[in-house]
Amino acid sequence: MERPVPFEDVFPGISRQAKIRSPRRSVGVGIGLVGLRDLDYSPASHDQLRTGAMDYHLKPVGKICAHGGEPLEPSTVCVSVLIERDGELLRLDYCEADWQGPPEGTVGQWRCTVPEPVVSSVLTIDPDSLMRYFERLADEPDDPAEPLQQKLRYVVAVMLWRKRRLKLGGSKMEGDREVLEFSGVRGEGQFDVLDCKLADDEIDELQDRLNEQLQREEWS
Repeated sequence: MERPVPFEDVFPGISRQAKIRSPRRSVGVGIGLVGLRDLDYSPASHDQLRTGAMDYHLKPVGKICAHGGEPLEPSTVCVSVLIERDGELLRLDYCEADWQGPPEGTVGQWRCTVPEPVVSSVLTIDPDSLMRYFERLADEPDDPAEPLQQKLRYVVAVMLWRKRRLKLGGSKMEGDREVLEFSGVRGEGQFDVLDCKLADDEIDELQDRLNEQLQREEWS
C-alpha cells in the first residue's frame, strides 16, 4: 500500500494543529486529504477551516472580489474557495452576486461574512523618530522615586533593538542590578539601560502608555 504524503509536503505554509485520523472522501488532484463536504468555516477567526480532525489556517478574507475586482464590503456575505494551484493551496473570495460556481481545482468552498477592518491602537512611528525619543529619555537623570522612567526607557530600548536601530554590546553589574549596554547603529551612545526584567503584561501596559504619550506629543 502506498504510504501517505507527509502533511508538510502537501500543505506548505499552513500550520497543522491535529493529527490525521481517518480522512473522508478526497477532492482535488494530489490532495487526498480534504473533502468538500468536510469543510467547516470558523467565523470567529475568519481564517480557519476544519475538516474532520484537522484545522487549516488560511489568509484572511481578501479586499476585492476574485472575479470582478469589486471591493468586498464589510458585513456582506462572500463565497470563499480553496483551490489547488501548482501544488499549493490558495484562497479566493467572491462577491455573492458574482459567484458563478467553483473554479477548476477547487478543494472546498464556504460562505462567510466579510469582517469589519481591524483598527490598530498601536502608533506607527519610524525608528529614527523613536530613537530621538529614546535619546531624550536617556538624557533625563535617574530618579529612584520614579521607577516608571527606568521601565519606559527599557521598553523603548528593546523596541529599537528589535527594529535594529540599537545594538546590544553587552551588560555589566552595578551592585545587584544588571545594566544593558546599548549603542546606536549610526554611532550614537553608549546608552546604559537597567534590565527591568518586566513581565509581559507590564510590557503591554507600558507600550500602551508610550503610544498615548507619543500621540500626545505628535512624534513622527
